Amino acid sequence: MTHEATLIFFADDKGGKNVGWRLIIPNTFNIKGISAKEFLLHEAHNNTGYGGLQKTYSYLTEYYSWVDSYQDTQEFVASYNTCQLTKGTTQLPVGLLTPLTVPTRP
Repeated sequence: MTHEATLIFFADDKGGKNVGWRLIIPNTFNIKGISAKEFLLHEAHNNTGYGGLQKTYSYLTEYYSWVDSYQDTQEFVASYNTCQLTKGTTQLPVGLLTPLTVPTRP
């Protein structure tokens, strides 16, 4: 096993508060025949109820870490077909047309 494929735990100590242990995911590590990063992104996104970028990233970084994890999460969520096809619109519903009033003078 090369150093690149070794899993490493580290204690995350932010500002004197022990946040907990995280697992560092190397680039070459695979789970069930796919990249460990892709597997973890998929699981985190599903477990948050397809909650979007911030929820997925927060859930994921609670226990795991890797280089460019935010960018990878952003790309994964943006390309997740189920979410892209079923997400709601941000526009107001279309209503009935209302005629404009006729001006009385030019």
